[in-house]
Amino acid sequence: MTHKSILALMRWELKEYFSFPVFEIVLFIAVFSILNTSSILPVYAERYSNLHWGIQNIFFYLTISICAVFSRSFAGAFSKNEIKTLLSYPIKRSSLFFAKYLTMFLTLLIIYASVWASQLYIQALSPLEPMFWVSLLAIIPEILLLSTITVAIALVVKNEVVSIFASVLLLYGLANLESGGISLLIATGRYKALFGYFSILTHGRLPIGMMYVHPPEDVVIAFLAPLLISIILLAMSIAYFKRMQID
Repeated sequence: MTHKSILALMRWELKEYFSFPVFEIVLFIAVFSILNTSSILPVYAERYSNLHWGIQNIFFYLTISICAVFSRSFAGAFSKNEIKTLLSYPIKRSSLFFAKYLTMFLTLLIIYASVWASQLYIQALSPLEPMFWVSLLAIIPEILLLSTITVAIALVVKNEVVSIFASVLLLYGLANLESGGISLLIATGRYKALFGYFSILTHGRLPIGMMYVHPPEDVVIAFLAPLLISIILLAMSIAYFKRMQID
């Protein structure tokens, strides 16, 4: 299957699953989650520290958005027999999987990255502020991890509503394994490990409100663990999708 065919599938996926009002709702949630973040530091030299305040709330809204969008795309396509219809054409299952996944992932990434860029204005930060780019980079592996977990659940349950609730409950439960916000088992802990470490490298000190410094090995784990888990889950999901029975 040519790249033009995959792009055509991606355009169809975007039109089918991000048409009004889905796109507008996801955008509103993204904007609300950013604007709802606390800004407590008025001093310009320290305002980059605001980028780690309220990150737990941002991950909460991001989780809901990802679970809803990916469940709708994958599990919803089974519920409406769209998968069966699409596969009646000369389309490889792997191509269909990647077209659906990449469309959802890239669209959500662009939405949240664009809205996150508003922090430059809201926090009065320079576009050259390194911690802004660190904070943006730290969010990307979490989007990847959340999306691959949701897709895996959606392929198993094949029901949009069940997939959304199961994904949200699982991911929300994982996010509350540790309440201190420093454990690498949770998204907030991984984000703050990266943020704190690079704050010391770029500004010579921890950001205001952060008391714990993770060692370098923890920082590597915080960045690579979500990527490796996502790759494994994606490989398993693709293998399952290629072999699963589609009624």
